[in-house]
Amino acid sequence: MGNATSQTRSRRDPCSLLVNWSIAGLILANLLFLGQKIPVPSWIAKPVIQSQLRATERALEAWRSMHGHYPASLGAMMAAAEIRTLNPPFHDIAGNRLQYIRIGLDSFILRSFGSDSVPASSTGPHDDVILESIASRNAGGMVLTNGNHHVVSDASADPVAFALYPPAASDGLWSPDGKWIARIASNPDNGEHRIIVMKEDHSRLLISPHDRVEEFLWETGPEPSLIFSATGSDLYEDGIFRWRVMPDNKRDAPSDAPALENLLSQSSNQSLPGGIVDSHSWPPKSRWVIALLQDHGEALAQNGLTVIAAPEAELIAKGGRTRFLDPANLWQCPRNSGTCSRMPGVSRKKISFNLSLDQTHKIRGRITPAQERWNHLPLRGRSQDLLESWFAAASSDELNSLHPYVLFYAIVLQDQVRASGGGKSKLSIQRKLAEWTAGMTQKLIQSQETPRYLQALILGADRPYLKNNGPGSNPVFELTDADLMETDRNVEKKQQKKPNDSKTRK
Repeated sequence: MGNATSQTRSRRDPCSLLVNWSIAGLILANLLFLGQKIPVPSWIAKPVIQSQLRATERALEAWRSMHGHYPASLGAMMAAAEIRTLNPPFHDIAGNRLQYIRIGLDSFILRSFGSDSVPASSTGPHDDVILESIASRNAGGMVLTNGNHHVVSDASADPVAFALYPPAASDGLWSPDGKWIARIASNPDNGEHRIIVMKEDHSRLLISPHDRVEEFLWETGPEPSLIFSATGSDLYEDGIFRWRVMPDNKRDAPSDAPALENLLSQSSNQSLPGGIVDSHSWPPKSRWVIALLQDHGEALAQNGLTVIAAPEAELIAKGGRTRFLDPANLWQCPRNSGTCSRMPGVSRKKISFNLSLDQTHKIRGRITPAQERWNHLPLRGRSQDLLESWFAAASSDELNSLHPYVLFYAIVLQDQVRASGGGKSKLSIQRKLAEWTAGMTQKLIQSQETPRYLQALILGADRPYLKNNGPGSNPVFELTDADLMETDRNVEKKQQKKPNDSKTRK
């Protein structure tokens, strides 16, 4: 029986032999013809490339098990002798170097451009092969739903509440048609932040040209597109950009060249990558502080996107006494076409800027670990319990797009606790809280992940308005105790009674 089995296994399938010899011949031809790449038939290339990507993935996972995170590049991974023994492939069967995109420290994307050696386009064959890391594979994301936030320009209307950007969206947000998922990928080595947009079936992958993306939202309409804010790049202008990921004539495929236009640009023809500027350009690049406001479905479809935007020079001109959360800084970006313009007829008395933590979004598929942690951060409870939960999350060294928001709201929580009764606690506790807040503020300012407007809110004239009931009428957190140290005083009393009780027993 054993001999029969071994004989069966030793027999070679003719089709398998043909494929193997074909692959070997193509590889040899690529080597012999002075580096000229010879196209490989897709039916041969795709299964081989998938196997190659899985082999490289195993090497990446081995690296992560040793270092706790994925490497900065495939080349850096080869510095470990243990990895070199695995001999992971860096090139696909067509001779192209595999594209490795690290998203933070805990996820990545590997891509081969397939047999034609070019990224999938709207006109060519879609033979790209894409593999995501185990942590993010098959991960879904959040879906924004219609809420109660509304935008009007009538100063005589009821007070209008604006909610800041939903942080969890940055880690995975589905397009309105459910065909694309977008997330922000940050590179901790060079400080780049780009939007990664992937087709639902993993057949295509788009990467935003701008290298300092801060926040983004999907724009509703017949041709879904992205609106994103970007500041601080050495190469590109700051601004609010519309990214059309689909051409007008083909709605099922991305355009060959990403079409981006700066909606804050004075001239409508400034776009990327044509609008690229260098460090020696004159006049110097304009610098903005920009916050995208929450919009849910219908509001964005009817009115366009509402943003808060102010030139950086205006905020620092008066020594930090100019507020960023000012109705004069409200802009309306029309839906699908046109540039942003300041919102007319808005009265300061009729506008309230409410900070909010959006944990009510709909989920599609399995959300990312960062979104899962965000959803479980408490918003109501005893001051001490809230502080412990948020400070623990803020102390994490995980590099992801949500971490700056955790730091920001942890600082807001500490300010709110002190303003609402925590000031009655012991001086030593107040000092401890002040030390924690100072440390988190320093992290927030120094982090390359932090949107510039979060820094402006913490360091500028808006900070005092965030302490008690927030800049609007509703506090960010609901505190159920009046005094932070009320429980601790009870503990101290019990500890003082214990020695007396022990003497009585004796």
